[in-house]
Amino acid sequence: MQPDTSTTYLKQGQYLQREGRLTEAEVAYRQAIELNPTFYGSFRYLGEVLALEGKLDQAVEAYQRAKELNPKALWVHQGLGEVFLQLHKLGDAIACFQTAIQINPDFSWAYNGLGECWSLKGNGENAIAAYQKAVELNPDSETFRHNLEKVLAEQELVSEEEITDKVEDSLELEKTRIGQKTIEEAIADWRRNGELNSQADNNSFLNSLEPISSFHIYPEQLAIRSGQLVEKGTRKQLISPTGNQGLVSFGPYIRVSDGLYLINIDWELLESLENYLENEISQIVFNFDIVSEAAIVVWHASTVNIEQKKLEFFLEIIGVDNLEVRFFANGIGFAVNFIQFTFLSQKFNYLKELGGFLTRNGYQEEASVVYYKIANSNNSSLEEKISACESALEIKPQWLEITSRLSELHENLGQLENAIQNYQKQLETSPDWIEGYLKLAEIYEKIGQIDLAIHLYHRILEIEWDYPEVYARIGKLERKQGKYKREISREPFPDQELKLTVVIPTYNRSTRLKHSLENNLKTDRSDIEFLIIDNNSTDNTAEVVQNFMGNDQRIRYIKNVANLGAARNMFLGLVSSKAPLAMILADDDYVTEGFVDLVIWIFDTHPTVGGVFNCSLEDIKKSMFSTNPRGGLLYQKGLEGKDVAGWAGTLCGSAFRQSFVNYHAFKLDASIIPQQWFSLDLVMRHDVYGVFSETEYSRINAYISITTTDGQTGANNMLCRVQNGFIWDVGAYEMTNFNLYRLAKLGLKEPVGRYVDGWIFAHFRIWLADGDPEGASILISRVIRNPYIRYSIVFWNSLINIAFSGEVALPMPNKFCLVLLGCFMLIWRLILKLREYTDSGLADIYYVGAWPRKDTPELKHSKLDWEAEGSADIGYSAITVIFDLECELG
Repeated sequence: MQPDTSTTYLKQGQYLQREGRLTEAEVAYRQAIELNPTFYGSFRYLGEVLALEGKLDQAVEAYQRAKELNPKALWVHQGLGEVFLQLHKLGDAIACFQTAIQINPDFSWAYNGLGECWSLKGNGENAIAAYQKAVELNPDSETFRHNLEKVLAEQELVSEEEITDKVEDSLELEKTRIGQKTIEEAIADWRRNGELNSQADNNSFLNSLEPISSFHIYPEQLAIRSGQLVEKGTRKQLISPTGNQGLVSFGPYIRVSDGLYLINIDWELLESLENYLENEISQIVFNFDIVSEAAIVVWHASTVNIEQKKLEFFLEIIGVDNLEVRFFANGIGFAVNFIQFTFLSQKFNYLKELGGFLTRNGYQEEASVVYYKIANSNNSSLEEKISACESALEIKPQWLEITSRLSELHENLGQLENAIQNYQKQLETSPDWIEGYLKLAEIYEKIGQIDLAIHLYHRILEIEWDYPEVYARIGKLERKQGKYKREISREPFPDQELKLTVVIPTYNRSTRLKHSLENNLKTDRSDIEFLIIDNNSTDNTAEVVQNFMGNDQRIRYIKNVANLGAARNMFLGLVSSKAPLAMILADDDYVTEGFVDLVIWIFDTHPTVGGVFNCSLEDIKKSMFSTNPRGGLLYQKGLEGKDVAGWAGTLCGSAFRQSFVNYHAFKLDASIIPQQWFSLDLVMRHDVYGVFSETEYSRINAYISITTTDGQTGANNMLCRVQNGFIWDVGAYEMTNFNLYRLAKLGLKEPVGRYVDGWIFAHFRIWLADGDPEGASILISRVIRNPYIRYSIVFWNSLINIAFSGEVALPMPNKFCLVLLGCFMLIWRLILKLREYTDSGLADIYYVGAWPRKDTPELKHSKLDWEAEGSADIGYSAITVIFDLECELG
């Protein structure tokens, strides 16, 4: 449904007016005015329809208001003059017509109106002069010729032959003019002869343009929206529908090029001319519309003699890629034989011309959209973009986005003062415009006015206190000014005054740890501690840490007596933290100087938050920041924070409120990925905050390319990783159980495939990409022992797609084996489901997924002296598995 805007009602009113439904049109125009009382066009059209209804005094009021809003609106003065003429207020009418001529000295309709005024006042000489000027400017107008002939006959001064000669002389003069002009200048002159929805003055010099092309539109070629096709000779004629005010539409849409056209309409009345002549009706108003799919209407109205067989006029058609034509002739039955489009000029800058065209025709809303496109177009110069922004702001002075774009363009040209002025001017009328303060502060940073930048950032926090990125920028600028918060003389802080413990688990990676500490110790707070939890390293880790401890008393060091495993080492670091807040950092991660300060600020300002999750993966951070430049987001406890917890599943750079932590959630005795369970538990019980600040952030695996003393380089080769102790199935079983828990127990209804098989495929691809289909096959045979994977349609569909894709080099026999194996497993799924229907519990007899499995031999890789471990006990019946899998199809 289209929104109720002033433009919507304006177009509705125009449509109703063309259909002759004047009362309804008046209501629509008044609604347009109510929504936008500052657009003169709505008052102008209201004046027109009130005049047609005979409400002349109200029409004067409407036109007067339009004139106040736009004193240079040509057709407002013309319309007001015509109403005064009807009221026989000739002095007022003459003043209006003379004003119109001052605006456009070549406006023939105003001279015609003057002629009528002087004629009624009995001043034949002035009347003749005015009518002659009208005919000279528009010699094709039968109306102007008739009026001149009439006043000349009354004065008995000039014969009809002399009038014709005079008109022909004026035509020769116009032809001389075109020879001295470019096409663009000629078109510009023609444009000045009309305004808004009228191009009534068909200046003759346009006839001198050489046509580029020409084509006819015949009624039988198109679908007819209203009207009736009848035979007429070798072609068909489109006649207006009865009872429909003579409205006829051609459709569907026709594609036309942008440019200037000469339009010829071959038409005729369906009713006897005698009926009109007896009632002294010699002229009618014929409306011609072009309507595009985008609802941009090009409207041409002509007063024509009822004896005319052809209607001819010039028209600009711009931005109407798909065109529909419509006709309307004031309720008079008529027929259309064809339309001829003669393409005269195509030298238009499409968007620029379209913006000007829409502005001239009163479509301010559409024009502003076009100017917006120009301002953001890759094909426009900086100057053109600036001009478009300025035009858009003339229509919508408080368009904040365009103000930003205009200032950005000035910045690109190095015109920083102009950019500053744009923002300051807009902020005077939009004092709560956060983006304006943000951009203006960035400019002040560029030019070194740091105090002003900080002041503006503080203004943003007054408007929106929950703005981590702004808080981070203030801190960064204050550090530039030397305002450090660290109090070395008080270090180490008393335990009860500590704010946060940074836990750094490590094992045999002293080179990475050294680089990490060099960076992370730049953090400028004294009320924090760095806890290095060493998992019994055999390299020089202890020596590296001791060297740092000599220069920084915030470091505390614990070395385990034995290697407890990565999960237990991280857990030990958390429970050994002295501060009420604990942050996890791996030994190859780093944080920017103010990141810890930012995290503490989030906890201080959000008392319900149990954890601040670091969205540190580069693609995630960029994506989140681009849509939310605040640099962080609060997630309510429950399902709202599940994604941010998943992104920060490794916990690196994430921090937790110790009083909210449930340490049992680590599942240390049964899990190789306890941090996943820990994160999910925290999200389900407490609010959490995701931080993705651009200014202050943590980065995981920052030093992964550094070769450590034990030769670790982060190699991706699967065989190398397994030989060096990498987990064979990368937690496939546990990840399956974990995500099924999310699915079934927590109501998370995402597709199973997104989680269950996503964890496996990444590693399946690695085996194949390394050219080791043997390892890939063993991996698949291992993971499909899990019943939730074995019977999953999503899993087999995805696996087979990967096997047949160009990403991997898998022999054809292996591919077909996978297809057959998938079909076999899915047939078993169907059997289990059918058996459960026939006899409840019988399916378990056929269920070959009993755990632990005893009927399948362990597979051994030919290049590894190592066998796969036994399967874990899942503990579900066959029908439970099938029931839970139904979610994958929903």
